[in-house]
Amino acid sequence: MRATVYVLETIVYMPAAYYILKTLWSCEAKISNIHRQVIGSLENRFAISFAIALLQPSVILIDHGHFQYNTVALGLTLWSVYFLTQPDFFMGCIWGSVFYCLALNFKQMTLYYAPVIFAYLLGRCFSQPRCSSGSSNFLPRFVSLGLTVLICFAILWMPFLFHGPSDEEPSDSTLHLVVNRGKHVLHRIFPLERGLFEGKVSNLWCALDTKPINIRERIPASVQPLAALVMTVLLMIPACIKLFLKGKRTEQTTKSAANSKQSSDLQIILWGLTSSALAFFLASFQVHEKSILLALSTASMLGWEDALFVDWFGIFAAWTLWPLLVVDRLQVAYVCVLSIFMIVVWILRESKPPQQYSRVPSVLARCWHFLVKFSFFAMFGLHLLEVFVPVPSHLPDLFPVLWSIGGCALCCLAWARTIGALFASTSNSLKSTCKSKLE
Repeated sequence: MRATVYVLETIVYMPAAYYILKTLWSCEAKISNIHRQVIGSLENRFAISFAIALLQPSVILIDHGHFQYNTVALGLTLWSVYFLTQPDFFMGCIWGSVFYCLALNFKQMTLYYAPVIFAYLLGRCFSQPRCSSGSSNFLPRFVSLGLTVLICFAILWMPFLFHGPSDEEPSDSTLHLVVNRGKHVLHRIFPLERGLFEGKVSNLWCALDTKPINIRERIPASVQPLAALVMTVLLMIPACIKLFLKGKRTEQTTKSAANSKQSSDLQIILWGLTSSALAFFLASFQVHEKSILLALSTASMLGWEDALFVDWFGIFAAWTLWPLLVVDRLQVAYVCVLSIFMIVVWILRESKPPQQYSRVPSVLARCWHFLVKFSFFAMFGLHLLEVFVPVPSHLPDLFPVLWSIGGCALCCLAWARTIGALFASTSNSLKSTCKSKLE
């Protein structure tokens, strides 16, 4: 059974990562001066980005150690992103919607991506070709997307709705049986009765439930889902607004300009998906430790633009999983996989330092680098404390709580970085470069 994880990851996840990074590589390769040294440098950057995207410790530890099939859902989402940014709306966005419906029905936690994908598709529905006569394409585009989603869900849910358990009452009408089966499926997908959280996760609710705040005692249980919803919406709104505006931009008619726009849209939607996934991880209801993979998967594709962020994210995402890995007795695997990843990153980055498209002011850049370096010391220091400092008898959960608070702080920092990338000039640097060189 574990071998099936490797097979499905090779079939679904790896090709999706390859084609996304290849799209980013192709855009810059076409606009660069045709020179062997330039193209060779770009090929090296592509190979490094692809290798690091596939060597993420968290993905390896969860899917091959904790034993799950998250890479299938993540790979289907990446395929969705690849098609959504295609210049042709009906071929690209329709296929992108199909792949996302498959991902969402394979693992419901990919719902973390839904607001950003919906915002981008809504913007694409409003967009018009540059040479448009003025007639609106909104209605046919919106209807086609809606029908695609409804058909996909009808096909995927049909076995659950029309083939129920054997202990059902045969006297009930078919409609009543179908409704009850649908309720049962939804109840299993969204277990609201399980409380705001269970284990110690690196999100806001776990961090705020420590003394003296004790958030679960201050907010009634019936109100907690609503509070989680409001907080999640507030955190994901900036990414949704940016993606809607990005999708609404005028469509390009020439092939070279369309390819440039696809690459730019691809970068922005990856930042947006990472931001939305972090918003859900930080504030939504009943978050599991493995949910950090949703933010990590899309963030790992951004090594082309921000190598420091991707390397740091890959390390701290694995660090946040430590309490879960201890329960699964994967401590040795954690140390080995994380050490190998850091060595590989150091060798690759030192041998071929990636060109950065960063235009962040120097003061902010220095602050960012300081916070990243400080976080590495803090993560390593907490590991040392756990090894050498005995746990007080009256504080048995001391280190899981410290992991929760520290991981929450790092996730908040990562979320702020995604927002900065979405709205700063760095997010549009590749598009500006492409446009200037094409002109």
